[in-house]
Amino acid sequence: MWHKILFGSDNPYTTVDESIEGLRNLSQMVTETNFPRLDLDAIEEMIHRDSLSLLGIPDPGRTQ
Repeated sequence: MWHKILFGSDNPYTTVDESIEGLRNLSQMVTETNFPRLDLDAIEEMIHRDSLSLLGIPDPGRTQ
């Protein structure tokens, strides 16, 4: 399932840093519910992966 999720900030409503911190705290939000806990390593991988290549879009900052 994680391979289908892309990270995106909620700019201009929150900053990128606030969005990332919210993702990192998701498991704590469900602590007293029946929802499953999230894999913190998978969250970090989602935050840091190269979304452009996943979408087949060339990175304009990279020289070929």
